[in-house]
Amino acid sequence: MLAKISIAISFVALILVSCFLLGTQNKTVAFANTEKLVYSFKGMQAAHDAYNLKQQQIKGELEKLNMEYQSLIQHFKENQKSLSEKQEREEIQAIGSKEMELKNLDEKTKSELREMDEKSTQGVLNQVDALVKKYAEDEGYDLVLGGNDGNILYGSEVLDITEDLIKHINENYEDR
Repeated sequence: MLAKISIAISFVALILVSCFLLGTQNKTVAFANTEKLVYSFKGMQAAHDAYNLKQQQIKGELEKLNMEYQSLIQHFKENQKSLSEKQEREEIQAIGSKEMELKNLDEKTKSELREMDEKSTQGVLNQVDALVKKYAEDEGYDLVLGGNDGNILYGSEVLDITEDLIKHINENYEDR
């Protein structure tokens, strides 16, 4: 998730710097620590909480199914000598079916979690972008740069609006 955010932030920062360099003088410029901004955002915290809750639910489902699978194996081992050939085949088939069910659920849930992560991360980034844009317009900034990953080599603390932006985006956060 952090890699996606860093790539998106780097791309946006590059575009913003290019636009700034091509623009006229007397522009009002500021910068923010984008990683701190995104991870301090209530929306990101809510997305993490939802992801963790879903992950715990899935873990519980998988553990339950795994216990059923282990129980079938244990039952088979304990009773194998007393089973008829037909019963043995049926139990082996039941074990195989349960194993397949367990593998399928594991794959399905991993895919669901990956999709949930991508969708929620993009949603959070979209919210942050919109809120930063509104803040910049309201405060009269012509350019707000994002940095923390090498995009900004130096910036005076006077130009750092990270804390103001964090306050603004959290005050204007709407749980979606």
